[in-house]
Amino acid sequence: LPAKDPAVELRQEALFKDSSPPEEDCPICNIRFPMKNETCTLACCGKSMCIGCMVQNRDSCLFCEEDLQQFNSNAKGILKRLLHRIHHSSDDQDKIQALSMLASSYDTGAGGIGVRRDSKKAHQLWMEAVELGGSKDAHYNLSQSYSEYHKERGVEKDDKKELYHLEEAAMLGDAAARCELGKYEAARGNWDRAKKHWMLSAAAGCEGCMERIKRGKKKGAVSNDEYKKTLRAHRKSLNLTRSAQRDAARERLNLKVGPGGVGKM
Repeated sequence: LPAKDPAVELRQEALFKDSSPPEEDCPICNIRFPMKNETCTLACCGKSMCIGCMVQNRDSCLFCEEDLQQFNSNAKGILKRLLHRIHHSSDDQDKIQALSMLASSYDTGAGGIGVRRDSKKAHQLWMEAVELGGSKDAHYNLSQSYSEYHKERGVEKDDKKELYHLEEAAMLGDAAARCELGKYEAARGNWDRAKKHWMLSAAAGCEGCMERIKRGKKKGAVSNDEYKKTLRAHRKSLNLTRSAQRDAARERLNLKVGPGGVGKM
């Protein structure tokens, strides 16, 4: 048998550790941050808060005191601030976060900063973010560049690069990337690996992965002990992130939590 590569073994060990999102609280309400699609990152300073606090504090930034009504109505000003953070910030994580925000705006043509849609430019910006050290957002979006969005982002479809960036995002605590890894492995017949990814993602609060584990139990592919353990962790994660303020914000923003996560009703 060929000798095992120690580097590969270490990576696999790190990949299947309990990589749930870091236990980070919203700095305003001091309640655990929810899944990333319920977290708001401000373009003015790059700080984050939960949707509950965002809805309650729309007039001025509680971190840098920027007038948000005026700032958000000035597309050129937002773009200028993002570019300033990218080129002049002394904090690499701030640069990475600004690069990712700018990339997302280019990828969709949205974001209120006045840039035209340019998915190739978005891909380049996410690559720059990864070169600086990366983030789960940048890695996850690059995984999509090498799969379903490869044509519009101007790159060749590449399963190895897709897998690499999904794994990097998952190890940084991205539950959505972990969910996609499960799909990736299941599509290739690697059920045991897929199940491990879905159990970890469900434990971090992913509703879609919890549904997959439930279906797996019904089919006999997930043991009763595995199901109970995952369900307990899933409920704990959700309970740690819930608040009346966040529930009110979801209702006001017309959001719902369903099998696919949080989205418009």
